[in-house]
Amino acid sequence: MPGPTVVLLHGVGLDHTVWEPVTALLADRFVVITPDLPGHGARPPAPADVTLADLADGVATAIPPGSHLVGFSLGALV
Repeated sequence: MPGPTVVLLHGVGLDHTVWEPVTALLADRFVVITPDLPGHGARPPAPADVTLADLADGVATAIPPGSHLVGFSLGALV
């Protein structure tokens, strides 16, 4: 049975699929969430005036409280 939630945030110019090999390794021990950031994958572009705080707020509202966050590049900044 999966345990804690881990959220994996991709880098700029990529999407959630970059995490597929990692997700396969973690899925038996964690609930893994791999959202696409605005302007990536199937998500519409972010507004021109978007800030890192805006992106962080968007991620924070989409994941369960107490989740563990992992990111690189843009994902780490968020």
